[in-house]
Amino acid sequence: MSVSSPPAPPPAKQRASILRVVLRDPRSALGLAVLVVTALAALLGPAIYPYDPIKPDYINTLAPPSWAHPFGTDDLGRDILARIIAGSRISLLVGCVSVGSAILLGTTVGVLSGFYGGWISMGLMRVMDVLFAFPPVLLALGITAALGPSLTNAMLAISVVYLPIFARLARAQTLVVREQTFTESDRAMGFSDLAIMVHAILPNIMAPLIVQASLLFGDAIITESYLSFLGLGTQPPYPSWGAMLKSAIGFLTLAPWMAWFPGLAIFVAVLGLNLVGDGLRDRLDPRLRKSM
Repeated sequence: MSVSSPPAPPPAKQRASILRVVLRDPRSALGLAVLVVTALAALLGPAIYPYDPIKPDYINTLAPPSWAHPFGTDDLGRDILARIIAGSRISLLVGCVSVGSAILLGTTVGVLSGFYGGWISMGLMRVMDVLFAFPPVLLALGITAALGPSLTNAMLAISVVYLPIFARLARAQTLVVREQTFTESDRAMGFSDLAIMVHAILPNIMAPLIVQASLLFGDAIITESYLSFLGLGTQPPYPSWGAMLKSAIGFLTLAPWMAWFPGLAIFVAVLGLNLVGDGLRDRLDPRLRKSM
């Protein structure tokens, strides 16, 4: 008699609503509010804010902050607030794509390695160790420089940098969960390896992976910013917070607002993500919960 799917694993705190966990912590709630504002600005800003972030306006070059241009304009007369709003779309895209692809592939590698062990684990994890041995900044720079400067290649480089982090974390969690009673009972009942991994392993290792993803999301924004600052990420005329900082270098004394506001945007976005990540870690990590 064939069995279609294993029963659900026993109730666990890891399966609690992530949104509920975030809202119960003041820090993570504040961070979530920052992220919601950033997301709304990215989605609705271009539709409601009147200025084009790309089109030059040579009449209003280097205009200081005013009612007409709250964040001032740059050396080509482009409204800085409009460019920050447009840059937020790139930052969120980079975070979602790079961290999302890294957690998808890294979790797959880690679960396979931890579940099967043996030569499969050795082969997969040695590849991860090689990637992990490189300093993240140098690895991202090397990949992007080899593939060519573009936003797509920058996202690929960031994904490769984060891949071993998720793989190692998923493997460590899988080694623990595979020895649990419910996993052994599923195996004794004849469930396939794939069914056990999907229905028993994954739901019980997602909490630390989600916490790690929330923390690396902010790191991805910083990484894309310095890649764009070095000319290896987003290419002109499309706005990126890092590229805006690069263009502000020659105008720090004449128009310092060109550097103030992109830097502030990076700071606020990363701070919001770190607050969410810290709140999730405190609520979902059982070791930290016991000490609270």
